[in-house]
Amino acid sequence: MKTKLFMLFFSIFCFQILPAFSQQTTVRGKVLDESELPLPGANVLIKGTTVGTVTDMDGNFTINAPANESVIVFSYLGYLSKEIVIGSQTSFTVRLEPDLSDLDEVIVVGYGTQRKIETTGAIASIKADELVQTPIANVAQGLQGRIAGVQVVQNSSAPGGSVSVRVRGTNSIRGSSEPLYIIDGVQVSNGGGINDLSPLSTINPNDIASVEVLKDASSTAIYGARGANGVVIVTTKRGTSGRTVVTYDGYYGVQQTGKQLDMLDASQFAELENEVYKRVIFDNPSAEGVGTNWQDVIFRDAPIQSHQLSVMGGNQKTQFALSGNFFDQEGILLNSDFKRYSLRINLDHKINDRVKVGTSILGSQNINNSIPTGSTSLDGAAITSSMVGAALGAPPTLQPFDENGNFWPFADQVEGGYREVVNPLGLSAITNTTSTQRILANLFAEFEIAKGLTYKATFNAVLQNDLNDYYSPLYIIGKGDINSNSGTGRKINRDLNTLLHESIISYSKRFGDIHSLKFTGVFSTQSDQYRVNQINASGFPNDATLNEALQVAQNITASSSRQSERLDSYMGRVNYGYKDKLFVDLTARTDGSSKFGQNRHNTEK
Repeated sequence: MKTKLFMLFFSIFCFQILPAFSQQTTVRGKVLDESELPLPGANVLIKGTTVGTVTDMDGNFTINAPANESVIVFSYLGYLSKEIVIGSQTSFTVRLEPDLSDLDEVIVVGYGTQRKIETTGAIASIKADELVQTPIANVAQGLQGRIAGVQVVQNSSAPGGSVSVRVRGTNSIRGSSEPLYIIDGVQVSNGGGINDLSPLSTINPNDIASVEVLKDASSTAIYGARGANGVVIVTTKRGTSGRTVVTYDGYYGVQQTGKQLDMLDASQFAELENEVYKRVIFDNPSAEGVGTNWQDVIFRDAPIQSHQLSVMGGNQKTQFALSGNFFDQEGILLNSDFKRYSLRINLDHKINDRVKVGTSILGSQNINNSIPTGSTSLDGAAITSSMVGAALGAPPTLQPFDENGNFWPFADQVEGGYREVVNPLGLSAITNTTSTQRILANLFAEFEIAKGLTYKATFNAVLQNDLNDYYSPLYIIGKGDINSNSGTGRKINRDLNTLLHESIISYSKRFGDIHSLKFTGVFSTQSDQYRVNQINASGFPNDATLNEALQVAQNITASSSRQSERLDSYMGRVNYGYKDKLFVDLTARTDGSSKFGQNRHNTEK
């Protein structure tokens, strides 16, 4: 028997589990400035959630909000935020007032800081209290709906799942469109694959003091071609002078599916099968009853918890910040979970009036038990290779377990009539565990050579090791389908070591209240070392040792690779201001990479 027609009902869905509200209402309106002109790109956010949108070129917005006393927060760079209670009203005209005090705020830019009034590029800043308004596992999730021109997409709802960030749209068809991430001066990349573990999940959001997003060419030119997709600068919390403060932050919650898709029960499915194939496949469709609700089989109530202990303090010469965090999130899909253990220390010491040294060290261990949650293809076989797709494609007339309580492959039920789909519990039985150890370290020394003239030397390191364990057991395969290649396992060991040195010299001077001048010069050299060792095996005699004894398999292959790269860069930037009203920025950068031939450089100006 074939069920290709049945599979059409679910093949058009995207199988990403989304939170749902019990009742929603559509709210529309327009956001204006103090001169009654529309504000395009203004943020519209449901307070206490990550649900938000931005206004269009005419300042109009549309958003679906819970049908209760929800609060909508309207914000725009350089303007005071405004909160409005929805109530029974569904249409609003919102007027935002300029935030004049915000102009003196100091924000982080590439290789330095500036007053917000002095920035000529498109830079948005998010503070710590905004990032952690709701429980998040990933720094990027905290940006969702809060910055105009920044799109945050949750590729996978699995714990530790990848999050894609697009700054002003997709910039490449074949290459990555992910922005460059700078964490306390250290670069961290994000792959963005649908079933990948996001590197940003290794950072505890509670450790972050601020996030700045550099969006346009003027702001990102300082990072050259690597900043072509935008730059996200993450600054972690540092100690302050005063009494020592000990803080505990924690929460515990339970995650549930907000909604399930309506599917045919066993009687309805049996009746459809008889009608489609014009013959009697089920003698008495009504006798099949409700059958198996496969969504109930794969979904569960999943706890999520986070616990952090931090100590901050210091005196006029030495300040410190120390924190430890444990984060544990079980997935609403069976056998998926993500754990993070992290330890962070930031230390600043003032040797004398002219010399300052400091360090930032972040160590983390992440354990991710992942399962295939979705597919980017609409092909039936690809969809049913994900757990949600397999559950939607599984006939309700079949059973997950036999009469002895053992896993029951579909190939062994009803004479293999539905072998083109798989028992979704088999996908949850596949071991796919990735353990990641990462150390981000930054050491700096800053010297004041003369009044307004400083030199800063930084030494950064990223030390990362990934170990992936994979095993697909024999018992999830139908008895008639087992062969010499059945049962597959592998081990992949990846090492990434990045060393970066930067020498930064800067000079700033004000000439009365009329002119201001600042110069920044940078030399940086970065080396990357990649190493991968992999062993694949298939044809196991049994499932007793999983992938811990790959040598017992009939077929074994091994591979290894090693790669090294180097990047040398020179950069210069001049900032000029006239009466805090007219500002001019000039930036030039040149990069020399080992990816090119000898004496070949890629220049950004």
